[in-house]
Amino acid sequence: MSEHINMQLLAGFVAELCDQQAIDQMLDRLAVSAARERLGHIEADIARLTDEQARLQQTVLALRQPDVEQLLAFLPAIYRNFWGVVRPDEVAMMAGTFRTITLPSPYPEPSPETVLAMKQRLKSMTAADRELLLGFCRSLPHRLQMRTEMREFF
Repeated sequence: MSEHINMQLLAGFVAELCDQQAIDQMLDRLAVSAARERLGHIEADIARLTDEQARLQQTVLALRQPDVEQLLAFLPAIYRNFWGVVRPDEVAMMAGTFRTITLPSPYPEPSPETVLAMKQRLKSMTAADRELLLGFCRSLPHRLQMRTEMREFF
């Protein structure tokens, strides 16, 4: 109880000696300062989470592989004599699958019309799927000859 009376006396003393407007301004400054500090912490958290999100998205993209069926369809259209240079089991291994890829031997090269049709299909793919396929192509260590029609994608 005496603590309450002391607080009242102190408040009365401060009120007599200080201008209420000055006290209000000081309280406003303190509130703004505290709000700025909290905002700074929030902005730092947002920046940290944004960085973490970007890192995780890169990890997910790195782990994601194109569909093997898509590779089988596009690789011979992108590169000349693809199956003469790269073995089907190597493609399966690089695509991260244990599924055996069997091809007719000899594998016929796609016609110019088929290459153009595949080019149109490549253009109509979503940007993410197209980048996934092209990223796989860029990672191929083999010496491959790209078809002229497909150079614009690289």
